[in-house]
Amino acid sequence: MESSFEFTGSRLWLSCEGPWNLTYKSAQTPLVSLDMEGAERLSLPNLSAPSPESAFDRQWARTLLARSMARLSMEHVARNKVFLYEMLAPFLDGADVNEYEAAARRLNLTRGAVAVAVHRMRSRLRELLEAEVLETVANREQVESELRELLQALARR
Repeated sequence: MESSFEFTGSRLWLSCEGPWNLTYKSAQTPLVSLDMEGAERLSLPNLSAPSPESAFDRQWARTLLARSMARLSMEHVARNKVFLYEMLAPFLDGADVNEYEAAARRLNLTRGAVAVAVHRMRSRLRELLEAEVLETVANREQVESELRELLQALARR
């Protein structure tokens, strides 16, 4: 039995390509692997959300946060500080601060230096998130209220 995602995709293909254009040359276009289960999961509504609007807000907040984290990661890659990023990124998401000592040992830093580095990473992450939000609002004055709404959306269950 086809999933609704596969069924919709096949209907779309038939309406655009179908029997009218069977001149596809496989050597010209590389094949792309599709994660059908992942696509199906993403296409399904979040039934645990109180409303479609709150589900959208939560997903939008996650998307902006993921984009900001990706930019932060890229900055660390560009500065050859991948290991530092990998060790400290979990602390950005609320990992136990008691683990600072273990991270400090692995990074050959003091606990205080790790705390400062995490603080700087959080500050930079906030700047990157603000930049992402600034691209979606009309003016800079709306950034703070939009950030508050995004944080509230993430806090909702």
